[in-house]
Amino acid sequence: MAGLLQNLIGHLTPQGVEIVGGGTRLRALQLLAAEGWSRHEDLIPIDPVPVKVTADLQEAVAWAGTENSARSALHPADEVRAYAAMRERGASLSRIARSFARSEAHVERRLKLADLPVEALAALRANEISFEMAKALTLAPSGERCFEVLESVRGRDVRPEQVRRELTPGTVPSTDRRALFVGLEAYLAAGGTSQRDLFADRTLLEDEALLDRLFAEKGAAEAERIRAAEGWEWATWVPEEYVPWTATQKLVRLHARSGKLSEGEEAELEALEERDAEGDLDAAGRARLAELEARREGGFTDAQRASAGIFVYCSSRDGLSVERAYQQPRAVPRGASEAAPDLPQSLIEDLHRIRLGALQARLMDQSELMLDLLAWSLGGGMRPWARPLAISPTDQPIAPEKWEGTRYPPRLAARLEPNTSLGPDGTPAEFEAFRAQGKKHRNQILTEALARTFCIESSGLSAALARQLGVEVRRIWTPTAQGFLGRCSAGYLDRLWSELVPAAEADQSF
Repeated sequence: MAGLLQNLIGHLTPQGVEIVGGGTRLRALQLLAAEGWSRHEDLIPIDPVPVKVTADLQEAVAWAGTENSARSALHPADEVRAYAAMRERGASLSRIARSFARSEAHVERRLKLADLPVEALAALRANEISFEMAKALTLAPSGERCFEVLESVRGRDVRPEQVRRELTPGTVPSTDRRALFVGLEAYLAAGGTSQRDLFADRTLLEDEALLDRLFAEKGAAEAERIRAAEGWEWATWVPEEYVPWTATQKLVRLHARSGKLSEGEEAELEALEERDAEGDLDAAGRARLAELEARREGGFTDAQRASAGIFVYCSSRDGLSVERAYQQPRAVPRGASEAAPDLPQSLIEDLHRIRLGALQARLMDQSELMLDLLAWSLGGGMRPWARPLAISPTDQPIAPEKWEGTRYPPRLAARLEPNTSLGPDGTPAEFEAFRAQGKKHRNQILTEALARTFCIESSGLSAALARQLGVEVRRIWTPTAQGFLGRCSAGYLDRLWSELVPAAEADQSF
C-alpha cells in the first residue's frame, strides 16, 4: 500500500465539507478504518486526511473535473455531462475550458451535444450510437425529431452523413460555390436564415431561393462590369458551373491574336525582366514591362471586342471565370445565300474529341509519364487553365456525336458506357481487397484514371506529347460517309476531289 497520494476535494457548506472529488478514495479509507486496518510502521500516517476545500461550488467542481480528465480520458458522454453541469451552475465557456484545460471551441462543441435529449446521450454512453452520429443529431430542428431519428438509427450501421442530409433538407452549405460567391454576410443582410453546423465547421443556408436570386443578381452585375472594362459588345451570365455547349453551338468562336515583338523590343523586355527580378524597377519601368508582356502575349483586337461577347460563370474550383470570345453569325442580306461552312461545328467538336481520345489511349500505357504529370500538376504554382490534368478527377469528353468509324480500345471505352450498377461502399474491407491485388494493379488503375483526365490545353504540351508518343488518330478513327464525308459541305468535298485527283485523271473519269 502506498497510502493516499492525492488530496480530496471538498465544498464548504453550512453543514460541513461535501466531498466532490476523490469520493472513491474517501470510501476506501473509511472501509479500511472500519475494518480496523493499522498502518505499516514504514508508512507516514495520514491524519487528518488532506482535503482541498473551497466555499465556491463552481470552483470545487472545476477542480474535480480537471483531476478526472487529467487522470484518464473521459467517455465523450461523461465529458459532455461534466461540461453541462458546470454550465448549469453558471460557469462561463472560458471558465469551463480553463478548468478542463481544453480550448473554448472544443467546449462549445461538447456543450452543443449537451443540448441533445437525454435519450441520445444515454445511447452514446451505451455505445448504441457513435460519437459522429451524436454530432449529426445536433442538427435536428427539435427534440421530437431528434428522438425519431435516434430510434431509426440506434444499433444500426447508418452513415452520419446520411442523417445530416435527412435532418437538413433543402439547405445549402456555406462551402457551395453560390454561397461563396454571394457571401454569407450579403445573404444574411438580405433576410436569409442559416444554421450553424459546429462539427463540420460550416453554416447551412436555409433559403435556397433567396440565395439563387442573389447569385443571379451579382453574377449579372459582374458580367456587365467585365464587359464594360474590357470593351466587349455583350456579356452573358451563366448560372451553371461551366458554359454549356448549347449556349455556344450556334456562335462563332473567336481566337486571340498571337503577339509579336521586334528584336529590339524583345531585348528591352529581357532587360526589364532582369531589373524587375533584382527589384531595381521604378513605376515607369513596371508599366513598360507590363505593356511589352501584354503585346507579346497577344490578345483580342478592339475590332473583335466591338463585335463579340463573353460568357461569365462561377466555378467551384476557380470562382468567377470568363470564357472569351464568341460572335453572332453574320446576318445574310435578304435574297442572298451564304455558303455553308466546310465543316459543321459538331464535326469539328467530334474531331477534337477523337484526337484527345487517341492521345489518352496512348497515355494509358505510360505509368511513369502520368505520375510525373500528376506530381507536376499538384506541385502548385501552375495556372489553373495550364494544368495538363483536370484533377477533380473529371473524365474529359471524348465520345463523338456520331460514332461511326471510331473504335476506342476497350479500356478507354469501358467508362463511356452507362453504368447503372452501384460501386463499392468504400469500406475498410473493400480497400484491403483492393490493396491485396498489388502495386502493379494499383499503378494500372491509377494510370488509366489519370489518362482519362488529360485535357487539351493552350500551352502546346498535349501536341508535344502526341508527337513524342507517336499518336496516330487513324488507329482509332476512319472517316466514313456517315461519320465524316456526309457532314462536310459540297464545296469542301469538291476541293478535296481536286486535291486528291489530278485534273488529267479527273477528265478521263467521265
